Amino acid sequence: MFRAAIAVLCLILLALAACSYWLAKEPGIAPGPTAEDKSPASLVRLQERLDDARDLLKEGKDSAASSEIRRLTQLRPAFLPAHQFVVEQHFESGQFRSDVTHFRTLLHHLTVLADHGDLPGKLALVQMYVVSKQTQKAVDLIRTLVVKRPDLYLQLATLLREQGEVESSRRAASRAAEHFRQVIQNEDAHNYSDFIALSRSLLILKQRTEAIDVLRTGVKKFPELEPTLTQHLVEKSDRLRGNDIAQSTRLLREAAELSPDAIAVWIRVCELRNETCIYDRANTILATFKRQQKSNGAIDIVLGAQAFLDGRVDQAVNSLQNAVDRSTINSRNHQLALNNLASYLAQVDPPRFDQAKSLIDGLIAAHPQNSEYLFTRGNILAVEGKVEAAVVDLEAALSMGARDQRLVQKLVGLYEQLGQTVKAAALRDQQQWFLGMKARTTYGPRESLEGKLFSESVDQGASEEIVVED
Repeated sequence: MFRAAIAVLCLILLALAACSYWLAKEPGIAPGPTAEDKSPASLVRLQERLDDARDLLKEGKDSAASSEIRRLTQLRPAFLPAHQFVVEQHFESGQFRSDVTHFRTLLHHLTVLADHGDLPGKLALVQMYVVSKQTQKAVDLIRTLVVKRPDLYLQLATLLREQGEVESSRRAASRAAEHFRQVIQNEDAHNYSDFIALSRSLLILKQRTEAIDVLRTGVKKFPELEPTLTQHLVEKSDRLRGNDIAQSTRLLREAAELSPDAIAVWIRVCELRNETCIYDRANTILATFKRQQKSNGAIDIVLGAQAFLDGRVDQAVNSLQNAVDRSTINSRNHQLALNNLASYLAQVDPPRFDQAKSLIDGLIAAHPQNSEYLFTRGNILAVEGKVEAAVVDLEAALSMGARDQRLVQKLVGLYEQLGQTVKAAALRDQQQWFLGMKARTTYGPRESLEGKLFSESVDQGASEEIVVED
């Protein structure tokens, strides 16, 4: 009996050995190294498996590739290139922005990289903590990095301010300002983003005039700074409006001269025209630039949006037609004018659906990845009563990563109109999660005003500037 048991045991061991041999021969299934097996040859073999998985993805064999990559990321100790590859895939797809499962997966792989000392992994993990509002984790991680990366003092200052740690925030902002001043003094090393960073550091320190002066200096060398300087000028003009009308309008004129095609500038000018005490000053700025036709259609776009909001749809259409004629073809303002004109044409009495769809179809043909234009066409189709076709466009816009609340609300409403209540509820829940994860940044000053005046973008996202309130 004992000899029989030994014989059976030997047969089992031989069978297991055979299985291991054939598994090792099967490409993409070979067992990874253990903690004791980290030889150069083994690492080369692992890299070859990762390369094979990449090739499988290129061939469209997603399932096989995903299985192999999953095995590579489950190895202990960690095979970092596999985790880096997964991170790259998630960032490229952008799905983590709107899907909680993808977000958690990305967070896991970044944590693995950070735990193994990978600096890019740590930096990316900081941003994920910020987006998910795990502020203390972001702060703790940044504190371990600022010695080698003093540029991170700026983000540390921003996060500390959000936590209400005003003095700590100011100290970090001072360190950031000191660092970026030194960088800017080295003309061979600096670039335009260093001027932006220094101005942001000064804003946190409430040195607003100096922040603007820094940008005025930088814009002479880097024209890329014009939008940021324009934004600062508009913000300061807003702040002075109630106390120093003359200085407020001077700053606004400077912004108009710097960026005459900036929509935000003309929104403010048109707002000022509604205030009796400033009407003449604002009207002078508006009339001067309109006569010179330097705004690339921006003035007509804003005037059209105002007319539309006031219920003067025919006048809005005329203004937008002027904007199309006066803007440079293929410029951002030209595309915006066409987009808004298409939207307005669907809402005149009687609606001009064919003309509206012709305009927006042309934009989509030229820019098939622009979710804004799909959103507009979806709205036009919905107004026309073609609900199912509208849903197709809005779902396509959503799949491109657009998460604007107006888009989601419209799509939810159309789902409910079609009796698809499960889809409506799921999308509503997903949007609530997304809004909870959204970083606390804004697109320029008083974003809600832009949203009310015109539909410039389905998902405006965050600019480089963080608005610091008093």
